[in-house]
Amino acid sequence: MIRVLIVDDEKINRQILRLLVLKSNYPPIEVVEAENGEEAVAIVKKGGIDLVLMDIMMPLMSGIEATKQIKKYRHDLMVIAVSALDDE
Repeated sequence: MIRVLIVDDEKINRQILRLLVLKSNYPPIEVVEAENGEEAVAIVKKGGIDLVLMDIMMPLMSGIEATKQIKKYRHDLMVIAVSALDDE
């Protein structure tokens, strides 16, 4: 089973990414979610994450800072930046 960590401060963005990731469940995929960079770092340190989809702009700890910390701990872990800005 592949474990994907989705990190975004917006719940709707996490839900959309979850649906996209789980659309094809082969191989089996488990999705784990974090609301901010601090949570993401803590989850990765617990182990078992295979891929991270990381929002860039978040409160508490940005996705860039979280990625730096994650890479210090797990340099081999792939982190994909996912970001969206809402502009009228």
